[in-house]
Amino acid sequence: MDPDITMITGLGLALLAIPSMIDAWADRRVPYVASALLVLAGGMVAYAVQVLGLPLTEAPDALYRVVGRILI
Repeated sequence: MDPDITMITGLGLALLAIPSMIDAWADRRVPYVASALLVLAGGMVAYAVQVLGLPLTEAPDALYRVVGRILI
């Protein structure tokens, strides 16, 4: 898998987990789905950083490359 897409997908999943976690805490429920999303997102980002060799500081550039691939 491409490291740019893996990194951006992981960061996107982490962003989606935040509202889910806040909603669960507001309803006084255990945030199972948000926790699962955060674990999956962390795994994807760690995979992109460690195995595929994409440094975390390259995340903004990776976002531009992924968006560029979609638009072109």
